[in-house]
Amino acid sequence: MDLPGNASAAAMGLAVSAVGGVRTGTVVLLSSGEIDEAVRQKVEYRAPGA
Repeated sequence: MDLPGNASAAAMGLAVSAVGGVRTGTVVLLSSGEIDEAVRQKVEYRAPGA
């Protein structure tokens, strides 16, 4: 299902799940621009036990 935005997708998932007859899952798809932005961000991460 294609919806206009993340909030609309969440609203649809909540409404359908609230009825109880269906179990839903939502996956946010990122645009290439969002991936490019993520690559440019500096993230400090240390693996557990490292």
